[in-house]
Amino acid sequence: MRQFSEFSADKYLLQLEIDYINLSPGLTLLQNLISTIQGTIDIYQAKSDRNLENFMGSAGIGLATSQIASSVLVAQYPPNSKTPFFLTTAFGWSVVAEVLTSRIAWILFKKIRL
Repeated sequence: MRQFSEFSADKYLLQLEIDYINLSPGLTLLQNLISTIQGTIDIYQAKSDRNLENFMGSAGIGLATSQIASSVLVAQYPPNSKTPFFLTTAFGWSVVAEVLTSRIAWILFKKIRL
């Protein structure tokens, strides 16, 4: 066993050192490539997160405006009890208010958060 250990140490240790010297530059290049890819992924993830924040903000503003509009309209013009809620003018105008304010908020968020 000792003879094999000495033989393998002499023969293979030199080969391992040569292989390490030859393959080290490739390893450095691969690490740089992985870092570049990770940076690109992080940029796309930040952009996606920003779009989600813009969407959630504009949807929240739109829903709040819709609730305010429907409350005001119901207080001014109480609906007939036989009419379904989705056929009332208050519901229609609140949906219009929601769509308009959401769109305006989306445009403003896009301009502000470039």
